[in-house]
Amino acid sequence: MNGNSQRSGTADGGVATPHPSSSMCDVHVGPSTSAEYNTIRFPLLPTACWRLEDIRFEFDSSFINASAAEEFKNLASLVRGLPGAPLSVFGHADPVGNDDYNKKLSGRRATAVYAMLVRDTDLWEDLYSNPMGGDNWKDNAVPIILQDSGYPSETPAAEKEGIKMFQAANGLPATGSADRATRAKMFLVYMDKHCRDESGKPFKVEKKDFLARGEDPGGKGDYQGCGEFNPVLMFSKEENEELSKTDNKEKRDAENAPNRRVLIFMFHPGNQVSPGDWPCPRAKEGISGCQKRFWSDAKTRRTFQEKHREYHETQDTFACRFYDRMGLNSPCEFSTLVYTSVDLFFQRYPGIDPASGIQGLEYEYTTAGCLPIRGTTGADGKVRIRVPVGESATLKIMGSEYRVKSRPGLEPFNKIKGVQQRLIMLGYNARVATGTMGPYAEYAILQFQADNPTLKIDGLPAASTMQAIKDKVGE
Repeated sequence: MNGNSQRSGTADGGVATPHPSSSMCDVHVGPSTSAEYNTIRFPLLPTACWRLEDIRFEFDSSFINASAAEEFKNLASLVRGLPGAPLSVFGHADPVGNDDYNKKLSGRRATAVYAMLVRDTDLWEDLYSNPMGGDNWKDNAVPIILQDSGYPSETPAAEKEGIKMFQAANGLPATGSADRATRAKMFLVYMDKHCRDESGKPFKVEKKDFLARGEDPGGKGDYQGCGEFNPVLMFSKEENEELSKTDNKEKRDAENAPNRRVLIFMFHPGNQVSPGDWPCPRAKEGISGCQKRFWSDAKTRRTFQEKHREYHETQDTFACRFYDRMGLNSPCEFSTLVYTSVDLFFQRYPGIDPASGIQGLEYEYTTAGCLPIRGTTGADGKVRIRVPVGESATLKIMGSEYRVKSRPGLEPFNKIKGVQQRLIMLGYNARVATGTMGPYAEYAILQFQADNPTLKIDGLPAASTMQAIKDKVGE
């Protein structure tokens, strides 16, 4: 068994994890006769969560990128490890713009994820046929799917030819026009290709496996948008004023990225809700239903204050008390939670065929205080797990048990990721999605320079700035 760990964070595209086990709580009951009983109503609390980041969607859109396939694999493993646990999908936006617009846009993203899981192409057709603001699937959904399927789409003429080729390959009249029947087939092909488990088999969840069991036509209880009411971070007043300047729009969007997310909460097996009793409004509905569940100090929570606030530190950025209860102990809502990704390789014939792994081995791993996650090794014979930095996991496979210890490890300082890691250690938000400095890291450097008067404030990783970072955290 060989291990290879690499630090990862929010920019990886998502998190899938059981929730830590709840501590034991006292239940106070009154005396009763043999014919009397105390009734205990347990709160609806999630037992696991899955998070899909903003980078897994097309820009300002609810269309899901092909890159989200990795997160769907993780969700498949989570669902398999928690049989019978019902799901509910929550979409979130950043605290910029109109409340009602953001509520509906976040609902469209939640709808897109739900539809992909249950293979409801009619829901995707509704998103396609009813654009909202910048979320217009008509602009790029068809060419994206054509290109993803290996058909031409670079120009209008190429796109028409690509549609003909797709139609011919899927038993449809080769008209070259992406009519509704063609789009339905395109949507299904795309869903099946990118929503799979770790073994490569299509991963699908039935509507009955959601919290409200698919009973409401509008998805009440099963998927909803929370808009901008539950951000995981809030800028300080000073930050907000600076980032609100026209020239800083790109930086503002980048810094706000953790707020634009889709979460799935999973609940204890047997939990279910009646759509009529569910407090969250439907994905297409307005904000009044959300506002009924606000904390009494929701206005203060939603105000940019003197200090920068993050939910995992202050627990005062969520306006909705109903959602706050679910998110309070959720690893998926801790915006700076860092995981170590671990690849464990099991050889077929050690010493004889070292390049060949054992495929299809069943395994189970558990991190401290969490429910087990089960899966099978892929074609390369690898077990891929995620362990919170500083924690450990117990892996059971082939009748043996292994203790997997998470060691953070740092990239060399001369690599961009190494600089990012050290800025994060110093409390600056340097998460980025690519191997370039990008707006996150650039703004983090600006913040660091502003906090160190001897440095030139230009956002560049100059030698003097790098040396100052080294002085604070070492090599």
